[in-house]
Amino acid sequence: SEQTLNVTVTQVEPTVDVAVSPTRAVYNDTVDITGRVGADGGGAANVSYLVTVAGRVLESGDTRGDGRFRTNVTLPAGVADGGQTVRVLLPLEEQALASANGSTSLTVVDTETNLTATATHVEAKTVRVDGTLTTADGLAVGGERIKIVADGTTLGSTTTDPNGTYEGRFV
Repeated sequence: SEQTLNVTVTQVEPTVDVAVSPTRAVYNDTVDITGRVGADGGGAANVSYLVTVAGRVLESGDTRGDGRFRTNVTLPAGVADGGQTVRVLLPLEEQALASANGSTSLTVVDTETNLTATATHVEAKTVRVDGTLTTADGLAVGGERIKIVADGTTLGSTTTDPNGTYEGRFV
């Protein structure tokens, strides 16, 4: 036998609790992000979430059966020093749970770096510039833009590879 019932689903506004450890971090530190998504006193299971630091998406995942989540993110070089916001977003649309977010603060401490550069004349007005970008502790810094300037004039830019090295030809 079969029966049809009309059901009305009312969207619920969840809470998103977020904590970070440690609360101070430098480039390449691992930050532990924990929290809970819930509504009406219970945890919300299998809810997709995004983790952002200073507006940059660094991680995604799903809540456990009790609504809790735990993830680790590595702090990228492009996050400015000072007070930053760690936000956990629920990007939900037209579901029983409404879209929501929770946030907490993270203090990002400036990391000292070493930049080397060697310029070699190639031909006519062209020079080859190469070098490395590392932390003061010798850790390679990849994916960072290096601007090449000669006598106050910007010649162009290049980006460090995963090993922290860069190379480019400039006129």
